[in-house]
Amino acid sequence: MLTQKNILIFSDFKNDDFFSGKLKTIALEYRTQKEGITFKDKNTLLITDEKAHGEGGNLYELKIN
Repeated sequence: MLTQKNILIFSDFKNDDFFSGKLKTIALEYRTQKEGITFKDKNTLLITDEKAHGEGGNLYELKIN
């Protein structure tokens, strides 16, 4: 899950009950409006943000453990 300030990664949940599993929170450094997130592979996320007021409009790659 993606918020403006954090990435929330749910794991080890049952069926579609995400809150029954583990939660890992990753704080984001950039405070732009995030628009999309996907896994590139099991250790890499791709994140996009919206361009506004001359900032943003980027694609970020984030390595996770």
